[in-house]
Amino acid sequence: MPLTVDRLAAFAAMLLAAAPAFAAEFDHNGSRMEIDYEKGAIVYRTVKSSLAGFVRPGFVAFTGRIEKKGSVEGTAFTFRRSCEPAPYPVAGHYDPALPGYVLTGASPVREKNGCGVTGYTIDSPNARLEFVDLAPADAETTGTGDAQPNAQGPGP
Repeated sequence: MPLTVDRLAAFAAMLLAAAPAFAAEFDHNGSRMEIDYEKGAIVYRTVKSSLAGFVRPGFVAFTGRIEKKGSVEGTAFTFRRSCEPAPYPVAGHYDPALPGYVLTGASPVREKNGCGVTGYTIDSPNARLEFVDLAPADAETTGTGDAQPNAQGPGP
């Protein structure tokens, strides 16, 4: 069954239906993301303006296994205007020097003027994804580093 924008939005709505018990906020290239460790998902909360026409708050950017400040493994998604999301496998870890998660994996190459995936490459910005931790630097010692989810639900 192909992955559609509607299916992805429904999946995001399901993930966001209950307040995450263990979530934190991160920056990804100017978009604010929420990582739900319990459900293994990275979801767009605030979308940067260059993606606003085709990526909405609530869209899932990653699903899989995420260990808090540990390893990550699962499926990331690339987005292109008027196209369905393209999934690809990624793996990575939390890099305290960033600080945040770094995920890598050969990302989809789309048809020049279309949506089809013609192959995969490591020579693409989507082959290395960085999610910069927005928690205060002293979160480890205060115990207050996990951001609370905002009230914004998935997009229309």
